[in-house]
Amino acid sequence: MQHTGPVAILRKLAFPALILLGLGFFAAAGIFGVTDDGSVEAEEGLEAVQPVNRAEAQARQVAVVADLAPGYIGVLTLNDVVIPDNQLEPDDGNNRLIFRPGPGKAVTALDGRQNCASVTYWKAEDGASTAGPDYRWCFNVI
Repeated sequence: MQHTGPVAILRKLAFPALILLGLGFFAAAGIFGVTDDGSVEAEEGLEAVQPVNRAEAQARQVAVVADLAPGYIGVLTLNDVVIPDNQLEPDDGNNRLIFRPGPGKAVTALDGRQNCASVTYWKAEDGASTAGPDYRWCFNVI
């Protein structure tokens, strides 16, 4: 004997409804999820930063990077400490400011909490007096 009452109809609709609900959650995650790859939107002269904004870095000796566009130069600051040029890693031809904390450096280690970096940058041909506002980003070390 087949059931044709409301319970039978609900049983037939439950599985497709759950599938549609799952697809809805998947679509929402794709639309609203944070997938920051380090690229910096709407910042002329600045292409990317690492660790990305709001990231959780795995090591206390992680490199802090500001990737500048060709023709730009800048100054990197980490936890309110200006990083001297001679403590940046040598330019690899990609126009990046790279700093790794360590003994004898301006910042010896990243804090086990939120760390914030900023970069002030400008077109090399225009000079430092034309630098715009700093770009600031923060990340956690776990």
